[in-house]
Amino acid sequence: MVGAMEKVGLLTMAASLVHDWSHGQFFLALSLILWIAAIGSSFVDNVPFAATMAPILRHMSENFGFPLLPLVWATALGTDIGGNGTPIGASANVVALAVYERMQGERIRWGYYMKVCYPAMMTVILVSNLLIYLFHLP
Repeated sequence: MVGAMEKVGLLTMAASLVHDWSHGQFFLALSLILWIAAIGSSFVDNVPFAATMAPILRHMSENFGFPLLPLVWATALGTDIGGNGTPIGASANVVALAVYERMQGERIRWGYYMKVCYPAMMTVILVSNLLIYLFHLP
């Protein structure tokens, strides 16, 4: 799937969009990558999401001169932490909710889960954003 998206130019277009939205400013692009990865990974499993991001990061590094390592960190943190935002964002969430339902006989609904977990996930992403800036200042 990733290969097909790359072949038809969707991933290059995505990299160009991030570059355009950030006006070519590296730290803004870095933040966009982090937040896009977090929000996207809330709804798509983190492994395929990260695999999709890899060619985008490579394109941004090779064509826009952005350092690759901070982009990788932003993607890794975003996809990992973002998976906690929804019940389907990570396999562990699905398993934990199923175990809870089986043991307690009640289901944790999407709305309640997101009311508890999404703000926590966003807070950790904000802290991650600040830490990435601190560790990768020019």
